[in-house]
Amino acid sequence: MLAFDNKYSNFVFLAKIFLPILALLLLSSVFLLSKYAETGKIISVTSIGSNVSSSNQKITSPIYSGLTEDGSKLSFSSQSISPSLLNPKLILANTVVIKLETSLGKVYNVSAKKGRYNDNASTVDLSGNVIVQISDGYSFYTNQLSTHVKKTLITSPGSITGDGPLGFIEAGQMVISQIKNKHLLTFKNGVKLTITPNE
Repeated sequence: MLAFDNKYSNFVFLAKIFLPILALLLLSSVFLLSKYAETGKIISVTSIGSNVSSSNQKITSPIYSGLTEDGSKLSFSSQSISPSLLNPKLILANTVVIKLETSLGKVYNVSAKKGRYNDNASTVDLSGNVIVQISDGYSFYTNQLSTHVKKTLITSPGSITGDGPLGFIEAGQMVISQIKNKHLLTFKNGVKLTITPNE
């Protein structure tokens, strides 16, 4: 039953992203073709609904949530999303906020200037002033970060810095995962920890 619930939740998560965009494109086509038949000119539709702009195929202030296959709660919000003109499998987002709450109670709040949902890889790739704040008091900073939407997995492909109760951390890569009911925060490639003495 759990597997069914997780698959259904993942389907709903993906459907909430693609169905509004598909509806937008279909509605735009209907209105544009109708207008063309009446006047012989194509006039773009400026808006459909309160949070959809069809002039640039953009949805503003979307909020989505779902459940990963390993039981973590994942929510996603952004200032706006729009389909990539070059790749229909990509959804582009601006001013992204992601919250990941694991089944073990750990909470990750992630923010970034830009995001890109990749349907083939089932990931949201973040870039630009990426900040990860963990419920146990640690904060990490990087330029790029990838969050998986089907399982608890957050990775930084490049260098990352952070600070928290122990002190200051530098590393070439960070991986956040959950394996067999165990939460893992792993640092790789030139890890440096500067311990801050308690005052």
